[in-house]
Amino acid sequence: MQKGSGQSVASSFFRPYNTISKKLEFFLLKLQQKRRSNCLIIKVGNLHDFREMKKTVIDKLLCNVALGDERSFEQLYEGTKNGVFAFLYTYLHNRADTEDALQTVFLKVKLHVSGYRQGTNGNAWLLQIAKNTALNMLAKRKNDASLDDVVVPHNDQYNDGSITKLMQQVLDEEEQRVVTLHVLWSYKHREIAELIGCPTSTITSKYKRAIAKLKKSLKETTL
Repeated sequence: MQKGSGQSVASSFFRPYNTISKKLEFFLLKLQQKRRSNCLIIKVGNLHDFREMKKTVIDKLLCNVALGDERSFEQLYEGTKNGVFAFLYTYLHNRADTEDALQTVFLKVKLHVSGYRQGTNGNAWLLQIAKNTALNMLAKRKNDASLDDVVVPHNDQYNDGSITKLMQQVLDEEEQRVVTLHVLWSYKHREIAELIGCPTSTITSKYKRAIAKLKKSLKETTL
């Protein structure tokens, strides 16, 4: 997360969004091309690599960061920033706030990494920090709006025809979150349920409903 060559870290956050968008676009393209409607498991190309780092790698990096290894921290950031950005965006729906939250998340990682237990789920630990950060920002946003007695819309949907915009249009917030976690992070429904805090069956239903909505929307746009 160094500034390097005169370019700020904040400016690099525009790239994660573009990468995320391309990955999800590819995912939906494959949905369009599916000939069997019941074949919704992602097994195409390198889609399982959407979780850019395996749990074992993240675990090792976190342990190294706890020992003060700056290089490991940079590798952790570069390997997970896209997925964390996408996850945060499903809460905040605002690029500026998501950029701020992303910086806060990795600052918290560095400050609290000593509390990470080696061999546990590094992905879940990282995303729990992201979730708490997003919820704190939403609470602050609500408080600020109450003080001003004016509610200012914070949704800045991207106008580039991206899949993120389509997801915002046809899915509710939790459906967006489920798709993001499953597609970008390769999370199983059980893992998503543990992170969000609801039954696995609920996550399965939400995912199926989200895919159906996306397929319907894609079909309508191609008619």
